[in-house]
Amino acid sequence: GKLKGEGWIDVNRIELLSPETLEILRMGRKLEVSTGLFTGSDGMPGEWHGEKFEETLSDFIPDHLALLPNAEGACNFDAGCG
Repeated sequence: GKLKGEGWIDVNRIELLSPETLEILRMGRKLEVSTGLFTGSDGMPGEWHGEKFEETLSDFIPDHLALLPNAEGACNFDAGCG
């Protein structure tokens, strides 16, 4: 029931940019991520499972996925993401 994706990483490029990130991936350790995307919104507040929200997003258009070896994503592992 979880949303999953697949990422393709250029090993030569990531080795130059962030050897630490490459090591985390090779070891199979958890790595925080952050997504960039465009969405539509209905602008209508509501409540779901007792939690209030400001609007419902739809029509997701992915833009990028950032790998965060030394930071925490806005929706992190503790929140069920990452």
